[in-house]
Amino acid sequence: MHLMQNAIQTLRSKNVEISAQEENALLIAILLHDIGHGPFSHAMEHSIVENVHHEQLSLLFMEQLNNEFKGELSLAIKIFTGQYHRKFMLQLISSQLDMDRMDYLRRDSFYSGVAEGNVNSDRLIQMMNVKNDILVIEEKGVYSVEKFLMARRLMYWQAYLHKTSVVA
Repeated sequence: MHLMQNAIQTLRSKNVEISAQEENALLIAILLHDIGHGPFSHAMEHSIVENVHHEQLSLLFMEQLNNEFKGELSLAIKIFTGQYHRKFMLQLISSQLDMDRMDYLRRDSFYSGVAEGNVNSDRLIQMMNVKNDILVIEEKGVYSVEKFLMARRLMYWQAYLHKTSVVA
């Protein structure tokens, strides 16, 4: 959620208009987007409920919460499902360079001790902008994106798919 707040603040500083309602919806969406994950993340995804992905479960939880909160999550759900007209907002939540990936790479790197997974999320966020309703990275941020992609690959090799992790 902290990274999303930083991204919103950065984009606003670059004259990207984000209303208070959109900000609230983005924060709700990033907070709840993985609520459908069961224990052990993707490893147990199809063991608990067959043929249902965690995104579908997240949406079900969000819709139930929306009912309980009398429609207060409607905009967050539109953003989460890609139905909102400002497409860059979905990219902040779910894309190759989203707030969730930045967060879990840093956290997993710290807790696993695999230093190569540590990414400079502050720099990546500072390099973000919106052009034609698409989230873009400024040219001077290309090397930060390259490091992010390498960090992600290294975390898969050295942590997520490492023989001791897979066996566990």
